[in-house]
Amino acid sequence: MANALNNFFVTNNEKPNIQLIETGDAVSVLKEAFPGNFSQHTNNPITEAEIKSIIHSLKPNKSSGYDEITSKILNVCAFLIGHQLSYIYNYLLYTGIFPGHLKIATVQPLCMKGDKTSMTNYRPI
Repeated sequence: MANALNNFFVTNNEKPNIQLIETGDAVSVLKEAFPGNFSQHTNNPITEAEIKSIIHSLKPNKSSGYDEITSKILNVCAFLIGHQLSYIYNYLLYTGIFPGHLKIATVQPLCMKGDKTSMTNYRPI
């Protein structure tokens, strides 16, 4: 069933026409992909306080992601890892290069309505 749903989601959804870019300036890539008026944007660094605030706003009952780190663990460790995470996130935004492990997601099928045996009634979340 999992393989059937995976094949359905992969083959029946519109895929954006995005070119894989390994290096380069992210803003330049966006300007090329979306020509026309592109507002001037300056990157404000993400602060340690912002990281801690985001971590503390996470719901503790949510399950872990691909890394198996729960929001409860993050909340307890926020004061220890806030500075390091702000450095990492700012570096990623500055370079526009994101490690493959940050591009992995866990996708669950959710039945919206109707016949649960019909794949067209499911959407990936």
